[in-house]
Amino acid sequence: MIKAIGFDYGGVIWGEPGSKFISELSKILGVSVEQLNKAYFSFNVLLNTDKLSVEEFWKSVLTKLERQEMLPELMEFTNKKKEVKINVDVLNLVDFLKAKGYKVGLLSNLSSKLAVDLRKVGIDKHFDVTLISTEIGFVKPEKAAFELLAQKLGVAMNEMLFIDDTEQSLSSSKELGFCPILFTNYDKLRSDLGHILNLTTL
Repeated sequence: MIKAIGFDYGGVIWGEPGSKFISELSKILGVSVEQLNKAYFSFNVLLNTDKLSVEEFWKSVLTKLERQEMLPELMEFTNKKKEVKINVDVLNLVDFLKAKGYKVGLLSNLSSKLAVDLRKVGIDKHFDVTLISTEIGFVKPEKAAFELLAQKLGVAMNEMLFIDDTEQSLSSSKELGFCPILFTNYDKLRSDLGHILNLTTL
């Protein structure tokens, strides 16, 4: 029985799903989605534990892809993406689930700057627990990150569902026992949750 629901931030609460971002960027860089994903996640942990700045992260990704000369195009693309706003429908869904009695938690791989921005606009106030990679020292899909979330929410791992926009972040779900939902859009999320939680009004 699901008692708690965890949410990712980037790509779920804020912005667009990572799959869309990666697909668009791969076309700009002239590499495959698989190549970009491999390079991106090679350095993602360093970015989300403040060991690399955003610019250093992208320089490292481009070096691995042998596309160093494309930094201006990449930065222009990512700067445009910063204009993307909060997904109000998803945030309202968080509030709805909380009102229904579910514990709700936020677990996200973020730099310290983005963590500050998140709290500045009050996103954390919608959740019972907010865990950020730079603050806890663990990043998804590390087991310790999900174990800490379940512990803070006061539930067993098999009583927790987690929503993320990347398969990479959900890859430890089978080993750990939590229920994963891959976020692609709001309507599908609502349908998936309604089915799993047996809720007719979502």
